[in-house]
Amino acid sequence: MQKTACTDFTFTVTDKDGQPLKDVAVKVYGEDTKMTDENGTVTFEDVSITADTKIVVTKDGYTTIAQVVGETEECELAVSMEEAPKVCPTFEVDVAKSSYLEGATVIVKDGSETPLKGIVGGKGIVEFENNAVPTLEPETIVEISQEGYEKQTRM
Repeated sequence: MQKTACTDFTFTVTDKDGQPLKDVAVKVYGEDTKMTDENGTVTFEDVSITADTKIVVTKDGYTTIAQVVGETEECELAVSMEEAPKVCPTFEVDVAKSSYLEGATVIVKDGSETPLKGIVGGKGIVEFENNAVPTLEPETIVEISQEGYEKQTRM
């Protein structure tokens, strides 16, 4: 486990065209989450970054990046974010051979610190808080629960 030679570590986050992204949440495990500035950079001061240090980079509308820093002698790391696939702010829950579970809670965990929460309304349509739009990537976890029913979790 090789440590970097520095105690300040800077992350630069850009879009696929190399343009800096502002207000991106960068989480270094064991440290607080910080936001990038207008130049797409954020610096963590007085940290010990090792080859197996994990980071998570999130921004609404973009695919979350979760990776290990890896071996580096540099005191900075640049990552490029891709726009997330477009999805509707609502989706339907179809319960086979049964009525819709109106009032059921739907939790979408996509790797960000705050999972999305929604409620199943009439006709099985899920409406998320603040009209949030879930990104349903392969590792996204969806939980559906309602009192009197067994909680269902799917990936």
